[in-house]
Amino acid sequence: MGQNIGGNTTKTITFNCETVTPVFLAGADGRTPELRPPSIKGMMRFWWRALHGHMTIENLKKEEAKIFGTSDEKIGRSKFSIRVNKQLINNDIVKSLWEEIPFEERTSKIGNKYKVPKKYEGISYLLYSIFMVNERPYIKSGTLFSIQVSLYNDEILQELINSVYVLAFFGGLGSRNRRGAGSFRLRQIISDKDEHYQKMLDTNNILSVKDLEKYIKSNINPMINSCFCSSYSVLKNSKIYILDPKNNWKDALEIIGEPFLSFRKTNKARVSDTPNFGFPVVHKNYPKITMGAGHTNDKGNVVDFIERRASPLIFKVIKTNDMTYFPVIIWLNSELAPSNYNIMSKYGHNVKRPNEKIITEFLTTIPKKLEVIL
Repeated sequence: MGQNIGGNTTKTITFNCETVTPVFLAGADGRTPELRPPSIKGMMRFWWRALHGHMTIENLKKEEAKIFGTSDEKIGRSKFSIRVNKQLINNDIVKSLWEEIPFEERTSKIGNKYKVPKKYEGISYLLYSIFMVNERPYIKSGTLFSIQVSLYNDEILQELINSVYVLAFFGGLGSRNRRGAGSFRLRQIISDKDEHYQKMLDTNNILSVKDLEKYIKSNINPMINSCFCSSYSVLKNSKIYILDPKNNWKDALEIIGEPFLSFRKTNKARVSDTPNFGFPVVHKNYPKITMGAGHTNDKGNVVDFIERRASPLIFKVIKTNDMTYFPVIIWLNSELAPSNYNIMSKYGHNVKRPNEKIITEFLTTIPKKLEVIL
């Protein structure tokens, strides 16, 4: 499937998709739900990197630029474009998660009314900033849309298909996509290799954790190079934890969200450990402590400070058929910070080496699960 534009033949691939959990992705005003191509392209870039863990940082950036483009005029723009074929209508959009989460209304000491969840407290915690703080509208579960990718270079066809495939399987779109929002699944890939990909997308018979483990090993593992560099997030040697499926997205996300809420509450005083879940971490009980990762000189003064690092844990709901929703946690293989950086406040207090102990502790609180190492 292709067309000739300006003397260059293009190939078009269409990915037909379905949202699985609420998608908090907005347009220019930051609130109106919109499936934005630049955001999708950015997530494709992230998961392309995760698949190519065998490269050094230098080679990774070089190869990435050839596909996704760069500001370097010698390389130029990306070798493909994206179009989303979906005009959102009122039936696709929900004004607030309170329409799906049971709640009760309470009154504060100064007379202000507020809502608290009667159920799904774990989801409320995972999506706190876009739900409990700001009641943002979102694209509801079950919304159908398609991503149309036009290629200007046939050599990157497989690279792009793999990146969208892995994005849908392990990642998500929009705000809080590492905490369960924005999950979607591929229903169809329309390309020159329809039959091959439709076989991969046929997940109707995946009904148990063992079925999903087998599917991952058969379809995801072959995409991942056997070597890896852990200086950025990679799929190689990442750990996937699969729990027994539920029959809707809320119950699936809650089964991993509730233990996370309980664990974070219990361990909130461990100010030098909790940044291993990602930072910044702002402690209400310790208002002057904003934790990140810093590098100090010989005198102990902070000379560089990293304020943001995405969590290595991704909470995800994988839908395999109309009534089967798997709760999944992906522990991405990556370094939290460069080797000469420590966890600390931006003033150089509460210094500690990054370590995975607290993440391992949390994972022991998750109900019965199956571990898969990529």
